[in-house]
Amino acid sequence: MMSTNNGQTVLENSHISIQNDIGNIVNSPLDGPEASLDMTLEKKPKPSSASSSSSSSFHPASVTSTIAHQQTPFAEFEIQVRQLCHSLWPPTVKEHRTERLLDTPNSRLLGRLRTKTFVRFLRQTSPPKECDIETSLPINFIIERMSGGTYNRIVGISIPGSEGRDPTRLVLRTPRMAWNARPDREVATLNYIRQHTIIPVPGIKAFDLTDENPVKSPFVVQSRVPGIDLATAISNGLSHKQWCKLAIEVGRIIIELQKVTSPTPGLVEAATREDRVQTFKTIPFDIKNPHDMEYQKRQANSSTLEDENAEVLHWYEEDTLNFFATQFGRWKAEELRRDPTTILWRDQMQRLTDVASAMNRLGIFRGNENCLAHLDLAPRNIMVELETDESIRITGILDWDSAVFAPKFVSCRPPWWLWQDEKYPVDPMLDDTNADDELDDPELLEIKNLFEDTMGDSWYRCAYRTPFRLARRLFNIAIHGNNSNEMFSEIDDVLAEWAAYYKSEVEDYVSEDENETAGSSAVGTGNTDAEN
Repeated sequence: MMSTNNGQTVLENSHISIQNDIGNIVNSPLDGPEASLDMTLEKKPKPSSASSSSSSSFHPASVTSTIAHQQTPFAEFEIQVRQLCHSLWPPTVKEHRTERLLDTPNSRLLGRLRTKTFVRFLRQTSPPKECDIETSLPINFIIERMSGGTYNRIVGISIPGSEGRDPTRLVLRTPRMAWNARPDREVATLNYIRQHTIIPVPGIKAFDLTDENPVKSPFVVQSRVPGIDLATAISNGLSHKQWCKLAIEVGRIIIELQKVTSPTPGLVEAATREDRVQTFKTIPFDIKNPHDMEYQKRQANSSTLEDENAEVLHWYEEDTLNFFATQFGRWKAEELRRDPTTILWRDQMQRLTDVASAMNRLGIFRGNENCLAHLDLAPRNIMVELETDESIRITGILDWDSAVFAPKFVSCRPPWWLWQDEKYPVDPMLDDTNADDELDDPELLEIKNLFEDTMGDSWYRCAYRTPFRLARRLFNIAIHGNNSNEMFSEIDDVLAEWAAYYKSEVEDYVSEDENETAGSSAVGTGNTDAEN
């Protein structure tokens, strides 16, 4: 559950608990009537980037990132993180505390928790006990510098155990660009994944959607997934049997995501039913920045925003073609709002809509199915444990900021990095053009075959062919718009590649078919279905 109340820090009640000895956190859910409450605190290679590994993955590049994003130097930030830790996990709390039910922003229902110590309301693996020792001694939090990702600064937090227990290891994520951050959606997506799949993901321990806290930024504190990131494991070297095992496990992760479906594409967001039970909803993709003044005004009027979202989702739900047409229309309208003199961008949006229409005619959007997709399922976001020289186990999937509901063909992007041949020195997450090329190495071929066998024919049909590959790129443009010079170039590339494909594979095919049927008593139309 979560709250968007200004100036408040919220602990996720589903997975956080405090061991009844001082300062030691364990993973067990809440129990009793308080289980519906979250605790609200007063404002007082290729080593992986956003890794939750058990060891610090600091890399000199993070220094450059700190400077590039004009962030607080780590020496100062470490002090802020320590202050945050002490505000989140004080040694003892003996007063009554007034809590807010995690609810929609308009809710003002308050709950009250009675606690003699900080742990009285938590369920333990054994019957709960009060702290035998009440002390004001601070907990000795261990703060680790870790290499951050593109969008988040990452810091490791360790809370020493007591009586020989292992320390609790956590990860603090703060956005590098707070103006464009939506940690509430990250929290919602992680909770949604935990509730609807068996995929291992970090647990949410605490979060704040404002900058009114010691780190002066929105943040999310997660449990640290055991193991090391797969990018590091790959750089250290994997055996062929480990690669084979990995191919099967990655396939099972994608299949698990595909089981979670939605009537429409969109983003996952938390919601609350009338009986105050937390649920989730799908909302349209953002066109405006969340800190855009006009967007904030509409967001303040929740009924207006809900009506607008419902209208957009109605068009999404018609079919996949309508989703693309709606998105490109929204981007065109936003561009006109910002700059009525713009001509090129509007032309691009119309041309992209025409491409979507052609794809629909060719059967690319057949079925109109939408499922959950992780758009950055790269080795840096996969945590593993190497059990033996012949075995490997996925312990967690990270970076769910990019998870969305999308047309099913989006989730069929091949994880080419599993069998990428060295003769293709490209980033497999950016270019999968050669993912289905013939492999000379029998071991790479075995890895590829194992993955494809795991996924099945329905995945294979949408994975490699040019129209489906271009449809995935079209989807990426539809949800992000023309927000950079790189995206502008990407739009031009997609339009050019589609025009070349259509001319060589569709127009030429129809032309040949018409020649073959010339003089026949029956008039042929040619089969232009890209799936055949």
